Amino acid sequence: EPDEAADLLGDLSPELAAETLRGMQDADEVRPLMLHPDETAGGRMTSEYLVLRTGMTAGDAIAALRRWAPDSETVYYLFVVDREGRLAGVVSLRSLIVADPSRCIADIMDRQVISVHTGTDQEECARLMSRYDLLALPVVDDNGKLVGLITVDDLVDVLQEEATEDLQRFGGAEPLDQPYL
Repeated sequence: EPDEAADLLGDLSPELAAETLRGMQDADEVRPLMLHPDETAGGRMTSEYLVLRTGMTAGDAIAALRRWAPDSETVYYLFVVDREGRLAGVVSLRSLIVADPSRCIADIMDRQVISVHTGTDQEECARLMSRYDLLALPVVDDNGKLVGLITVDDLVDVLQEEATEDLQRFGGAEPLDQPYL
């Protein structure tokens, strides 16, 4: 996964990371992720995600999903962008399946989307995902363009690390084995 590759490369010396990137097939997917500090939404996001366009029909979207054949856990709901790539909404897979195939995505999507900026602290991302019971959190840039996605599994580690830090800071000595949500 691009986000995991970016994390690994971030742990290497700049010279070794650059050399490794030169030898990678999907380096273009990894490079943008390395621009963000590790403990931010941009540092936690992945660039591999499905996106729908506002002008698509439900039938077009389902056909596209079949072509893409996603193996991702984020397919339960799909994010929708406008012509400029700005985050415009979200549609659940269920809504997509039960909609009339000729119905426009813009008509069935929910325009109220919880999203974060690339610079948002990872702990805030984890709190939002926990508070709103989200499986994925879209990440946008300064122009509102969708640039990535953070999945819940990427933030479980953040919650566990934060709980361990809190325990150690406030008198507990043992790290937690299980994260709390």
